[in-house]
Amino acid sequence: MEKNAFLILVPWLAIGGAENFILELAKFLESKRFSLHIIAANRSKDVAGDSAADFEAFTPFVFQLPHFLREEMWAPFIVNYIGRRNITNLFLCGCPYIYPMLPDIRRLFPNVKIYDQLFNNSAIGHVESNRQYAEYIDITFVVAEKIRSSILKQYGGNPQKVRAIYHGADLRVFDPDAVSEKQAREKFDLPSGKKIILYAGRISVEKNPNLFLDLSAEFKDNMDCLFVMAGDGPIVGEITANAEQRGLRNVFFLGFVEPCDMPLLYKLATALVITSNVEGIPLAIYEALAMNVPIITSDVGGISDIVKNRKNGYLCKKEDKYDFADSIYKVLREPPTELRTSLGMQHDWKNVFQAYMRVFEPSIAVPGSSCPSG
Repeated sequence: MEKNAFLILVPWLAIGGAENFILELAKFLESKRFSLHIIAANRSKDVAGDSAADFEAFTPFVFQLPHFLREEMWAPFIVNYIGRRNITNLFLCGCPYIYPMLPDIRRLFPNVKIYDQLFNNSAIGHVESNRQYAEYIDITFVVAEKIRSSILKQYGGNPQKVRAIYHGADLRVFDPDAVSEKQAREKFDLPSGKKIILYAGRISVEKNPNLFLDLSAEFKDNMDCLFVMAGDGPIVGEITANAEQRGLRNVFFLGFVEPCDMPLLYKLATALVITSNVEGIPLAIYEALAMNVPIITSDVGGISDIVKNRKNGYLCKKEDKYDFADSIYKVLREPPTELRTSLGMQHDWKNVFQAYMRVFEPSIAVPGSSCPSG
């Protein structure tokens, strides 16, 4: 019997939380003997890094359509690819180009199972497109029960077709006992003896990095604290210029940090600060908690399902710098202690993906089932 073919459709092969999730999911599916195929279709250039090589390490079927096709050829390429490669499962992940194609895909390939992954329920995300084309999607995955409930309340739809699966981290990699502070100090040129207040993620408008600069200004006279920004993104130039203009000498820009080096960076951190106005549950929260780093975060999306006040961090009103600053003071005075212990084994990647497999397995198709119906 042939391996089942799984096509993952993404907007781009950048480097970030969503891409890391897709990479880990793809590795897991490959280990379960699926035939893996990756197609990226998007026009945006506001992305950081290129993760194509990470995917190419375990599947030769990686295609970034803007690199070799005119846009008017993307749809015929995808339709032809589904039929020619005998694709049995489609997994959409934030790929806006694909949604209008779903009626034709469903008509041509009625037995192909279609899944969609939503990371948040914001209007700037893909929830509206997902709901517009919900009749063609077999299962929509979301990252928190609060997001699932919000989507169903606002848009309606079949509750059985919207599933909440919480994400996590590789708890073997993000293990404080597996990383020495000496290793971390050698990797990053950060001064010793400082309390590292960390921003780790995409530097873009929805992440509200200017609030992080406001917080550093609140602590500019505290010589024990260093505010470190790790990441890249479309407004990184604006943020670095803003910090320089304001004379914020307690802000240190690391730029993009390779995912494999993030455990080392968390090893040095006193707290992870999430200033976002829009989120589901960032992977950085799971990673930091696994490394025994408390979280100070906007209370948005499904974050409050994981972060609990005084236990493993603090929830703050979004855009409220005084609430954030007060929470930083609290962590500096008396750090929470229920950190790694607050993550159950269900948040280890292998168990997260087993939860996905319990959805995929009943719908695994037999070879030949993806042939067009006419």
